[in-house]
Amino acid sequence: MLYKTLFHIIAAAAGLLSVQAGEASVNCPVPSFQDSSVLEDFVEKVSVSAVSFNYEYVVDDGRARITGGGSIDMQGEAYLMNGDGLEVFCDGRTRWTVDRQSREVVVESYDPGQPDYTVNPAVLIQNFDKAFDIADSSVSSQGYACTLVPVSEDTGMAELAVRISPDGNSLVSADLKMSDGTVVCFSVSSFSFSSPGDPGRFVFDVSALDSSYIVTDLR
Repeated sequence: MLYKTLFHIIAAAAGLLSVQAGEASVNCPVPSFQDSSVLEDFVEKVSVSAVSFNYEYVVDDGRARITGGGSIDMQGEAYLMNGDGLEVFCDGRTRWTVDRQSREVVVESYDPGQPDYTVNPAVLIQNFDKAFDIADSSVSSQGYACTLVPVSEDTGMAELAVRISPDGNSLVSADLKMSDGTVVCFSVSSFSFSSPGDPGRFVFDVSALDSSYIVTDLR
């Protein structure tokens, strides 16, 4: 199985597809700012809650424009992502990437201490305060905006612009600029916090699959 996650799909498509003549590129608005406490409070809420949201994205590398979307449920280090034909389950120790159309599953070890920020937007939200420093911030009637820069140069990311709702309870958008110039714009909807639930929902039961599935265990 060709192992694909959300960002792998985006990167591959952006590199292989060509843009139609005259198609406009994506310009994500980059905010300016000043109040780090809003982001800190938001990250604290994420750390003690279950979080759910839907997302849509647009990727532009100057040659291709790719769109897609999906949904994410998060709780602590665990998450479940469903989008672009893939389901990704992670219980904080193991990650299962499920392609039901191809009837393939990849199983991998997951180290929350060394998250791969190119795998999925859930880990970015979980680690805003660990992975980034605040370069600029602002508060307005439209909410809160932060420009973040990665702590490490090894992430492949150059900048992340985050917008949070006026009440501080919802992520509105996250615009990611990669070191190679590729821009990924996420718009978020139906963002909600809830009390933590059964962690078993983040575990994928490989034993329940029928014999038509190919399971690749990389642990």
